Amino acid sequence: MENLIESNPKIMFGKPVIKGTRITVELILEKLAEGESIENILSQNPHLTREKVSSAVRFALQTLQSNFPPRSENQKLLDALNEAYADDSDEEEKEFLRLALIKQSQILDEWK
Repeated sequence: MENLIESNPKIMFGKPVIKGTRITVELILEKLAEGESIENILSQNPHLTREKVSSAVRFALQTLQSNFPPRSENQKLLDALNEAYADDSDEEEKEFLRLALIKQSQILDEWK
């Protein structure tokens, strides 16, 4: 499938847009998040197709996925913290690692 998203500093200040238009990925996501149907978005924007709307959503998903480490990397960090916490005898360091472990667990729980 051809890439239907482009970013050009001369178009919409470089925000990702549907190629050949000034319709931003952000606008499409906002409309979907507000509960607008794809049919309504398409009827208001004749230059769009279902494929282009899907491409905008896929682009956003890929961008989010590339900006966060994989869950397996987070689990490795959590395991390392557990191991360090178990082996450390300095009380101040233990408390720091215990708090870091709690925070890491909270982040992993929210991400599930």
